[in-house]
Parts: sequence; C-alpha cells; structure tokens
Amino acid sequence: MVAPLASAQGPLSDLSDEQRQEIRSELEACKANNEEHEDRKACRDEVFTSRGLDVPEHRGRRGRKLGRKFRSQIVEACGEREQTDEWRECAKEARSGLREQFQENHPQAFERFQNRRERRSNFREQLRACLELTDHDSLRACVIEVRDAIREANEN
Repeated sequence: MVAPLASAQGPLSDLSDEQRQEIRSELEACKANNEEHEDRKACRDEVFTSRGLDVPEHRGRRGRKLGRKFRSQIVEACGEREQTDEWRECAKEARSGLREQFQENHPQAFERFQNRRERRSNFREQLRACLELTDHDSLRACVIEVRDAIREANEN
C-alpha cells in the first residue's frame, strides 16, 4: 500500500483522500516503470494533466534557493563561469562579500549555518574512522551510531 499524500495543499487540496491516493499510486508507478528522469517527468505531467490539474512546482529547500541567489549574484559580478584563475578569484571575492552581507543581515541564521558546518566536519571524521573498520557488523554499528548522533545534534 502506498502512503497517502501528506498535507494536501496546492492543486491537491480540493481532492478527496481516495483521489490523492490514486494519484500517489500512479506517481509511484511512473517512478517504478521509467528509468530515465525525463520519462518520469513526462509520466508525472501526464498523471496531473489527465485529471485537469496543474503540475505542482518543485519548491526545493530554502538553502537551495539561497544557493541560487548567491550563484546568480556571483554570475552578476563575475559573468558566466569560466575555467580561468581570474574568474575563480572574482568568484571567491564575491562569495566572501555575500557571506559577510548575509552575516550582517541574518546573524542568527548565519550562526546556525556555522554551527552545522562545524558539526558536519566532526561527523565526517567519525564516518571516516568507521570506514577503517573491516568487520561488516562493526562498520554498520559505527555508522548507525554516527547517524543517531547527527539526528540528536539536529534536534538541539
């Protein structure tokens, strides 16, 4: 059984639970029956258009939007990406300026971002240590322990 679509919003908000369930099942079938990404997208589009619904826009995560904003500002300052030392230096300067601007405008978010970066590097080191283990069960236990530590850190 396929789980129902959570939090019916957007084009699915006017549908009944059964209709959302049918759409979810069809979307799962699209995913299972098509290996290529473009084929899956075409199948997904067909599922929605056959029911007279608009295809939901992929919203992404906030960090991705922020990344696109940074990238667009770098392109604005330095031009399209080039494999030259000049372009890399320009992009590096633009990035540091954007980081400083972000830190000034959003100090709490910047602090959270910095804390996550520090935690991630610590967890990477722990995972690298896990990879040195040769026994499969020990490796698995080590990775699960690190995963649980990451989840606990993210809750705080």
